[in-house]
Amino acid sequence: AFALNATQVMAADAAKPAEAAKAADAAPSTGKFKNDDEQAAYALGASLGRYMDNSLKEQEKLGIKLDKDQLISGVQDAFANKSKLNDADIEKTLQSFEARVKASAQAKMEQDAKDNEAKGTKYRDTFAKEKGVKKTESGLLYQVEKPGTGSAPKDSDTVVVNYKG
Repeated sequence: AFALNATQVMAADAAKPAEAAKAADAAPSTGKFKNDDEQAAYALGASLGRYMDNSLKEQEKLGIKLDKDQLISGVQDAFANKSKLNDADIEKTLQSFEARVKASAQAKMEQDAKDNEAKGTKYRDTFAKEKGVKKTESGLLYQVEKPGTGSAPKDSDTVVVNYKG
């Protein structure tokens, strides 16, 4: 859903200095604003637009494709104090949409978890076949690349272990 707090949107964009610098380089300020309030209004609109565009892109990753023209139409209608939906329909639609986004995000997360589990299993199976790999009783796979020298540590000793994975 698009419940926005303009200050938060601007703060979120301000927290991304690399993106802000890229945008500034792409469209340098021309000083064509009559005053600071005009520039602030434009900056707020640009920040809001970026937020909405990013939200649409994130939703597309979940398989949800919203019509950008309808989104813009809704914003314009709100500023014109007219609407194709009454407040109750807007609330009901947004609640339904939020549930759809949550369900899609949950499904994507579950699919990603299955994919990662399969990748992990494949990696462990491949690693287990490498020379010198040992498996503990708990199932931990390890490979000693260079045996240590000297006396073995006691239970009361502190040791430093470097490992990958």
